[in-house]
Amino acid sequence: MSVRLLFAILLALGQVASAEDPATREAQDESAAEPEAEAAAASEEEADEQAPALTPRGQYNLGLEQLRAGDATAAAEAFLAARDEAGPDPELRYRAAFNLGLALAAQADFSADADAAAPPAEDGEQQAPLEEVIDLLRQSAAWFNDAVRLAPAGDDDARVNLELISRRILQLADQLNEGDKLERRLDRLIDDQRGVRDQVRQLLGAVAEQGASAEPLGFRTDFEALASRERMLMAEVGDGIDLATEERLFIEQTAAEERTPEQQARAHRLAAVNDFLERARQSLSDSRRRLRRLQGEHAHRRIDAALAELKRAREQLRDPVAVLNAVARDESELILHTSVLAAFADGAAALQDETPPAWLTAKHLRDRQEDAAARTGGVLGVFEAMLAAGGGPASDAAQQAAQDAARQAVQEAAPVLDRGLGHMRDALRLLDDGNAGDAVPAENAALLALRDAIELFADAKGLIELAYAGQQHVVALLAPPEEAAADAPELDEAERTQLLGDLVFAGQRRLSRLAPLLEQDRDAAASAEQADEQTKQAAEQRFELAEKLRADAEDGLARLAAALDDLAASGAEAARTHADGTLATLEELRRLFFNIVEHLQALYAEQAQTHDQTATVQFESTVDKLETLPAELGRLAERQAQHTALGEQLASALATQADAAAASAADAGAPSAGTGAPNGEQLRTAAEEVRKAATRMTGAATVLADAAAKAGAMSPELEPTLADQTAAMEHLENALRALAPPDQQQQEGEQGGQQQQSEQQQAAEQPEPQSEEERLSQRQALKRLQAIRDREAERQRRRQAAEAGREPVEKDW
Repeated sequence: MSVRLLFAILLALGQVASAEDPATREAQDESAAEPEAEAAAASEEEADEQAPALTPRGQYNLGLEQLRAGDATAAAEAFLAARDEAGPDPELRYRAAFNLGLALAAQADFSADADAAAPPAEDGEQQAPLEEVIDLLRQSAAWFNDAVRLAPAGDDDARVNLELISRRILQLADQLNEGDKLERRLDRLIDDQRGVRDQVRQLLGAVAEQGASAEPLGFRTDFEALASRERMLMAEVGDGIDLATEERLFIEQTAAEERTPEQQARAHRLAAVNDFLERARQSLSDSRRRLRRLQGEHAHRRIDAALAELKRAREQLRDPVAVLNAVARDESELILHTSVLAAFADGAAALQDETPPAWLTAKHLRDRQEDAAARTGGVLGVFEAMLAAGGGPASDAAQQAAQDAARQAVQEAAPVLDRGLGHMRDALRLLDDGNAGDAVPAENAALLALRDAIELFADAKGLIELAYAGQQHVVALLAPPEEAAADAPELDEAERTQLLGDLVFAGQRRLSRLAPLLEQDRDAAASAEQADEQTKQAAEQRFELAEKLRADAEDGLARLAAALDDLAASGAEAARTHADGTLATLEELRRLFFNIVEHLQALYAEQAQTHDQTATVQFESTVDKLETLPAELGRLAERQAQHTALGEQLASALATQADAAAASAADAGAPSAGTGAPNGEQLRTAAEEVRKAATRMTGAATVLADAAAKAGAMSPELEPTLADQTAAMEHLENALRALAPPDQQQQEGEQGGQQQQSEQQQAAEQPEPQSEEERLSQRQALKRLQAIRDREAERQRRRQAAEAGREPVEKDW
């Protein structure tokens, strides 16, 4: 039996079986009670007004009639209403979810033939965008998954349809993301696993509320549904392993002398990806087994471990310099905490209670240093693989020049990273011995090595950011004692002078390297074929101004260096004047290249990471793993406070840009929309969303700080924090959407962003449910069942080939 025929039969079975159920009989009886003359005379508007009066089963019957008539959109609305209002009627809940999945698949013009192309549009009618089709199929899969959970024993129709829909989603997603398949799959896997983790946490809360933790038999169905999702994720992880292996083998089949450094580095990364994916698959297998045994707490640990391993797998495919930047941020934070611990150990710190925070321990710091060392070693391995590849072929002189420049940067960075890794190992050994004071210099040396390596790969914008950050440090060191930051390090005069000289020299070096990079960017902008003459002229003016500001900043640093050489004679005031002036110049230069969207994206990613860690800590506080709780809470509180501060800064910057855009539009006598840059209204909307995000971040930081202070005496309740963090992430998403150019609004999210918008729109049209289980709105279902995307296509294909046409339906979910 063909797959297409099977789906058609299932569609018919779904309608016929549903038509014979009590819901249909009740609706038919109600219809028979209506006078025929009145029914014939009723207008379409009157029918619409009467529709809300239908019983849930009446709504279901109406949906069947509309689906038979080919009106899939109206049928979906009727099935959704029936599902929302089904209450404690399990049969109606199942059938409504099942047929809602059919209706949504019909809206997407689903073809059950996996190899069939989409039918051509008739009469010049354009087909729906691929993203919309995928979104509809994901909604369909979500409802089929709900039907799987509610299906009576022996009824596998929903599972069959779920597999068919999932296979098609995967094919369309691969078509949409051609050339970036593995990365996209890993991103989806991380989102899906995060959703499972959050649902398990919620399920454990429900079990605890019912006092059924010892024997949660009443929740077996929920545990089994989550186990099924983990099994499906295992299959997709296997597909990811296959993809990574195939790509790596393809590279390795190329003769070594013909491989480019990028190909060799990619092969090395893919091998690391497979290592982490294998670990993730084992953790998923463990979590599924624990869920089937109703061992929720143990399952949560393995689910959390799988999420961490998936994220490490994804990190292997990121830009190595981006990874180094993240490691440098973590190392900088580690230095601060190690310095505080060392100050307490030396008796130099005098706080009110004269004891270090409970979370601040040498073991905690050592674990963080070990993580930074492992990630640094991974990047070093990539660089060494690139160097081992040799030069490789180049198609033209420009490509050859780019390859030579990249190889030169890698060649210089590899020994620097190796030196930094050695300093990290020294810090690890000293922290193992409990010697935090001696670990600080080793950590500082490691951080300097990381920054030196990063700088070798910096583009013009990156160098400007580095120069600006370094000058901020100079200004802070020159600040009068009464204006110094509370956490500023204690330095004697010789140490301060030496550090100032190093920072000024580094700034001069960066500005010197910036000149040719600005020239290259200007030439690239001038030769861009897609740019019009006005755009090229604007770019030329921007780079002319950038070069002038660069030269002014370079001159300011030269004057500052002279003042530092004779600091005793000239006094600190002259040095401060030069330092402040140079910082202002660099800030103006930075604005020319400042991309606030990138900062918002980075803040969203960091907030998501903090949310994941908070969810882990919330769970660990309920089980026998309390020794690390104070340390984790303390670090989370600080990280959340940093997110809050950055959010407030970005909100202020957006508001300033909004005012400037409005003033510019008023001067021009026309709105600025259509230029490609956000207009004043977009910027104001984004500023308000970021301000709301910062407010929710403040609430999360406050609860975390309070929990850290009380961790030794009581277990924390972090659900309010998790809610605030989730809300903050939603506000940041809204801000990013507001800043997207008008012609990219529908493409911004591609996967998760579009589904989120769809969920929000659909949720706004539905009434609030009375109970998560009994009255499940479409928004809730999509949130709850988000991980149904893109399942098991390769596994199904292989099984089909092996079984010679038999339908690949598993019966043991």
